[in-house]
Amino acid sequence: LGGRQNDESEKLSDFWYLPTSAGRDGHGAQFPPQIPGRCIALSTNEDDLVLDPFIGSGTTAIAALKLGRQFIGFDISPKYIDLANQKIDGYLKKQQ
Repeated sequence: LGGRQNDESEKLSDFWYLPTSAGRDGHGAQFPPQIPGRCIALSTNEDDLVLDPFIGSGTTAIAALKLGRQFIGFDISPKYIDLANQKIDGYLKKQQ
């Protein structure tokens, strides 16, 4: 999750080979965790804080947790806050 890709040279490429994702879990703009994961891995260090002002379904929050970062997320939609909380809680329960 994140970081440089195996076939990438020393210079960071502007072309990323990532899986696609369809809007699942009740959010139409959901994207694969590799997108925020790569950005988080390349731009932060472990224990850093990641801010997600549009938490949506929680994909960025889960990517941050997988990479050992903390996160703060918010959204204007209570529906998406609930959705993100469910996904984050599910992820954390699997880690126990």
